[in-house]
Amino acid sequence: MKHTHSEQEELLDKFNKGLCTPEEIAVVENWYNKQSLISKDELPEPDLDDANDAIWKGISGKLTAAGYQAPSAVRTFSIKRLLVAASLFVVLGAGLFYFATQYANGHKESLATTQAQIKPGTNKAYLTLADGKRIALTDSTTGTLALQGSVKITKTADGQIAYQIVEQGKEQAGKYNTLEAPKGGQYQITLIDGTKVWLNAASALKYPTKFDGAERKVELTGEAYFEVAKDKKKPFRIISDNQTIEVLGTHFNVNAYSDESAIKTTLLEGSVKVFRTAEGSSYKILAPGQQSVLSPSALNVKEVDTEEAVAWKEGYFIFDNDNLKALMRKLERWYDVEVDYQGIADDKTKITGTLTRNTQLAEVLKLLEETDKFKFKTEGRRITIMR
Repeated sequence: MKHTHSEQEELLDKFNKGLCTPEEIAVVENWYNKQSLISKDELPEPDLDDANDAIWKGISGKLTAAGYQAPSAVRTFSIKRLLVAASLFVVLGAGLFYFATQYANGHKESLATTQAQIKPGTNKAYLTLADGKRIALTDSTTGTLALQGSVKITKTADGQIAYQIVEQGKEQAGKYNTLEAPKGGQYQITLIDGTKVWLNAASALKYPTKFDGAERKVELTGEAYFEVAKDKKKPFRIISDNQTIEVLGTHFNVNAYSDESAIKTTLLEGSVKVFRTAEGSSYKILAPGQQSVLSPSALNVKEVDTEEAVAWKEGYFIFDNDNLKALMRKLERWYDVEVDYQGIADDKTKITGTLTRNTQLAEVLKLLEETDKFKFKTEGRRITIMR
């Protein structure tokens, strides 16, 4: 049955309002990807309409036949970001090429040909207490993990770490804990002041069990998203390599991985000051929708799409004109793998797309191989990339 324009418009309206079912979301995303590649300059209007209708009908039918099921937590991005969960765009030189594996065929083949799937990351982290004791949080049961002076550390029913003062008046200065999310892990923590922190893979946060003095100071390596509790009397400061961020209460993301070329701080709500340590009191003030980029030589500010910066927290990868090595660094952290490059010395291939972070690594690599630019060899947790 042919879809009418009114039916398409009705479904798109539902999509933009966030009212679509997972199956309807899949239909819209797939239709948009393919429709966007048809040039109105190349097809007469009637042919263009027929082509769009055929694409819509074909995708809807294939997804229904395949028994497509979207991830349990579906995040809807703006229409400019729409990309099917198993699709990517690849820029080769001046040309733009779209490729996508059909969900039914690609999914079945992946399961049939892959003996040992490398699974995506999970909620996994280690907590190191002030006395040096290291707790594997994945193996810990719900309830009290430790008592440090006047502070109780608990693991909540939803798997988070929370700090609570249980006895007022005890001295607690100098008691620092470290939360570490290894490669293949992520974790959420609520600090003693109510600040919430989401820690990405291959990241660590060092913090006091109790904020004494005139400030709330933590140290970050890697990436984290912060929702800082407001306290006008005690500014919140995040220390990372050659950068300090100062806030009173706000929402923002910090990407400070040591293997990236710059530290990126992206503000979603409120206001922050970003200091370049090498320049002492020199700083930039960010407004919502802005990102500071700290390179070895300068601190700059630009307008950005904040969805890209926090996509990892929402369960997605967003690749925005990434070169292969930048993309693979993200995969290395989340899938806990090591990557070797053989005969790939340039980064001319640019990749744009959106993938859920619960996608099996084999499926991601298969998509990349569809470009005919790369071949992947998997041995244990080592991935070798070849031409």
